[in-house]
Amino acid sequence: MAGGTPRVFTFGFTADESAAIDAALAEVRVPPPTRLRPSQGDCRVGDIVDRDTDGSGTLASAERLVLFAHLPGEAVSGLVDYFRGIDVPRPIFATVTETSASWTLAELLEHLAEERRAHEAARDGAAPAGRADP
Repeated sequence: MAGGTPRVFTFGFTADESAAIDAALAEVRVPPPTRLRPSQGDCRVGDIVDRDTDGSGTLASAERLVLFAHLPGEAVSGLVDYFRGIDVPRPIFATVTETSASWTLAELLEHLAEERRAHEAARDGAAPAGRADP
């Protein structure tokens, strides 16, 4: 996505985990991330990023997400490396793209969770759940 204010968003972290993230990012002068809310599950990701849109939906997901918007690749790479050193459960890392900006937050989380399951299955040498070879 072109233009826009560089932002970091998180979803699914506990209050203690969020505090640890905020403290660690403050050490490198990165503002605290914007917390995505379950009520935003039915909102388009692009609307959330650009206008802080809130919805009336509910999103029940056990996934933890760190979402980067309007950041250059080298900044994303550096922040992902930095996040890996923070003592919180490992999240899914993603960057907002033209395609994902048109999805709802719920759709994005489901897509990313499916990608993670496929990657883990490939790494472990098995077919992803729900997919069988012909």
